[in-house]
Amino acid sequence: MVDSAQRKDVFAVIDKGEGKKAYWCKVGSAWENQDGSWNIVLDALPLNGKLNMRDPYEAPEGRDDRRDTRSSGRDNARPSGGQRR
Repeated sequence: MVDSAQRKDVFAVIDKGEGKKAYWCKVGSAWENQDGSWNIVLDALPLNGKLNMRDPYEAPEGRDDRRDTRSSGRDNARPSGGQRR
């Protein structure tokens, strides 16, 4: 198992235009190897060629912030992980 301190989520950030919130789409995961190099596994490729890698998001205790915004049409200003309930 990969230490969560060494694991990152990889997102494609889709800019919706000036004054609108960007949409964060999780496209993969990354983890650091013992030698300091990184493995990056992508499930999709961004159309704009830009990726963002960051620590995994964890909701505050007692709160479930996972949501799927694909069908609702709502934009999310922070990474949601695209997980379904």
